[in-house]
Amino acid sequence: MTALDLVRIMRANLKLLALAALIGTLLAAGYTLTRPTLYTASSTVQVIAGNSVDANAAVLSQQLSSGRAGYYAQLASSSGVANRIVEASKGSLKPGEFAVAGASSEGSATLTLLATASSPAKAQRAADLARTALADEAKYMETVGTDAKASVYRVFPLTAAARPSAPSSPNWQRNLVAGAAVGLLAGIVLVVLRKQLDSRIRHTSEVEKLTGSGVLGVIPKAPTLQSKRRGGLGELGTTAEAFRMLRTNLRYISTERPPRSLVITSAMQGEGKSTVAANLARVLSAAGQSVVLVDTDLRRPTVHETFELENLVGLTEVLTGQAPLASAIQQGDHKNLAVITAGRVPPNPSELLGSRRMSAVIEALGEEYFVVLDAPPLLPVTDAGLLAVAADGAAVVYQHGRTHREQVGLCSKVLDQVGAHYYGSILNMTPPKQMGSTIYGYGAGNYGGATYGYGYGGGEDASAATAPTPSPEVRDLTLTQGGSPTELPGKQDAARLQATAQLAPAPARTTSGGRPPRGPAQQADVRDSTPNEPARAQATGEPARPQPSSEVSTPQGQAPLTRRARRRFDHGE
Repeated sequence: MTALDLVRIMRANLKLLALAALIGTLLAAGYTLTRPTLYTASSTVQVIAGNSVDANAAVLSQQLSSGRAGYYAQLASSSGVANRIVEASKGSLKPGEFAVAGASSEGSATLTLLATASSPAKAQRAADLARTALADEAKYMETVGTDAKASVYRVFPLTAAARPSAPSSPNWQRNLVAGAAVGLLAGIVLVVLRKQLDSRIRHTSEVEKLTGSGVLGVIPKAPTLQSKRRGGLGELGTTAEAFRMLRTNLRYISTERPPRSLVITSAMQGEGKSTVAANLARVLSAAGQSVVLVDTDLRRPTVHETFELENLVGLTEVLTGQAPLASAIQQGDHKNLAVITAGRVPPNPSELLGSRRMSAVIEALGEEYFVVLDAPPLLPVTDAGLLAVAADGAAVVYQHGRTHREQVGLCSKVLDQVGAHYYGSILNMTPPKQMGSTIYGYGAGNYGGATYGYGYGGGEDASAATAPTPSPEVRDLTLTQGGSPTELPGKQDAARLQATAQLAPAPARTTSGGRPPRGPAQQADVRDSTPNEPARAQATGEPARPQPSSEVSTPQGQAPLTRRARRRFDHGE
């Protein structure tokens, strides 16, 4: 892990680190409250060695004094000095009520005596008495066991102690800063360990590395997707943009052989594969594509509950030959969306889904529809692997922060073993605030945040379910209307259009400055509102052009052309 990775991890876990620092500060405050309040007073003494009769003797005396000062600093905290202080206090100080410590600087013969007690008066009294007590104890230690009456080293008092005005302990500022630093350090260690030990997927780069395939879409977590209908046209809100992105990626996933049937599965149960399959079918149908959603999860079917449909005749009845395929197709919540429910739960779903009849059903549906198969989870049962072979391929749904890396690798391995095409992965239930880090890695900014709303006022509205869809017909998009390219509109055509407009009836009166109301006849066929060809020819002096028919003619006595035959007719096949 590089320093940049550490910075990104810390940036992505700022709240946790702040909480750790706060906890450390609170613990330090609690510890400080349990400490007794103490006061410290200080006095100074001077250590002198021998007599300074000349310059050389003075230099030698200074060197001996500074060298002996360190020993006397340790002697100041001895029990002998403490007993002498108690005797000299005449009962004002008792053993254990104070503590004396000495401090000296290197190369200096001056000692600082620090006396600590529970009150300012006791601290001052102990510091003052410590000067004489140290001098007597030093003389005793230097002459004990000898016949000498005096020592070469002497201790002389310099300054008296002053009464302290504020307690020296506990030090709130120091303790709180230390507690916050320790808490922050513990938080950094925690987030780094969690990152190293956490095997759940949180970034698209992890999925791409494990599967060798791209991520088709990142679906944010939304309350509407957790409802019984799992969203729905007009109810997806800002999440609809994520499904549109998924739809776009599916369209361009293979330009040479675009898929006509797709299995939507997941690693384990509860990762949102049925929600993704239902809403993917919805956004595909909203774009004008004929889509059929097939509930192939014969163990735990949910599609009939999502679309509030009957489940009496479904895929089970079709596979067992109890009902024809056409009788199992029901209308979804969009005019371009058909639904086939699961039907009765069979005792042998794997045998039914892996049969040749299931492959024939997918092939037959693919002639007229884009087939979306809501399959069972991939790892617990073999159903999804069998369906992925029969269909053009599969897309696997993984839940952000729940699916483990080992499960992702197993899904890719299973699909590879059965020879199925792995189109890509879908990262579901991503927290909206983590969309940026999920797509671009740690430390990235929020990818759109909780909303997209780029020029659309915040997302879908209720009219999305009834919004017009693009027409699949392309014959009416010619620019020449049967003529040569030289007849494209120019100056002469503009004059003819102006003359034609003069013969058109006056527009209907509008209400409050809006557009004129359009009646049912006008909505059904816009050509009814334009002048007829004879009137235009009379106004412009040109021969009348033949009018194209809106119906595809069929030979007399034959049935109307099917959608597949009509497409072949349009392309001249």
